[in-house]
Order: sequence, then C-alpha cells, then structure tokens
Amino acid sequence: MVKEEKKEQKHTTILVLVVGFVLILAALALGVKSGWLGSEKIVLGEEYIGDFVDYKDISTEEYGELVEKKDSFILFVDQNGCETADTVREFVKDWATEKKVKVLRIMFSKMKETSLHEYVKYYPSVVVISEGRPIGYLRADNNEDAEMYNNYEVFKGWIEKYF
Repeated sequence: MVKEEKKEQKHTTILVLVVGFVLILAALALGVKSGWLGSEKIVLGEEYIGDFVDYKDISTEEYGELVEKKDSFILFVDQNGCETADTVREFVKDWATEKKVKVLRIMFSKMKETSLHEYVKYYPSVVVISEGRPIGYLRADNNEDAEMYNNYEVFKGWIEKYF
C-alpha cells in the first residue's frame, strides 16, 4: 500500500510540475504579445513614415481617435519651459530625422484628459503606441530611465528595441 501511495504522489508531483510549466510558458507568451515584457515590435503606418519636419501637435480628441483606430505611432509628451524636455525633444528629433519617422506631440497639461494619464505621471516622456495601446514609455521619475534622458545613444537604444 505504501509503495502505491508513493507512486501516486510521484505522479501527482510530476503532473503539478508539468501543469505549472505549461502555465508559466503561457504567461510568458501572453506577456510578450501584450508588451508586458517589452519585446513587442511596432509597425508604423505609412502616414508616420517620412522626413521629420517638426512635431505634429495633437489634441486629446485626436489622441483618442488614434487609439480608437488602433494606430501605431510615437508620441512625445512635452511641456514648454522645461530644460529636460528640451534635451529629450532634441533626442527625439535627431532620432526621428535619422529614421525618417513622423512623431506626434501632446502637451502634458492636456494629457490628463486621455487614457495615458494612467501610465505617464510626469513629463517629458516618449510613448511607443502599438495598435492603440502603450507598449513602452520613458518614466521621468524612474532612476532606471534617467540615462535615457541624458545620453542620446542610450535613448536611441531604448526606442529602437521597439522597431
């Protein structure tokens, strides 16, 4: 009897491990697809490809329409009169000019009227939007993102992981 119980326990343990492993793999796959793990790639529509001339300022209503249409784009969250925003603005401009990408811009003071306020708490920020949802953004209040605000090459490496 004891041998049968041990054998049954062994089978149960193996079954639990297999089910657990499958669940972990499923969670990882879902995380990659949803962007939780930061490895999702963005595919810009042709309206966002072309020479960078200047930021295209958008209203909160326009942002809502783009999200509803499930557009993919780069959004710069800006606010005039901020030295850090000036630096990031130049980083984004240099990168967009090099890659021939058009970048949208929204003012932080208006952003609270959008769904983005759940994510972006401070400015400046750069938000990568894929199919209407943010998959990555710079956090002005996060020490891990600080180097991206001060070093163009680090910023460039961050944004290009989405392309």
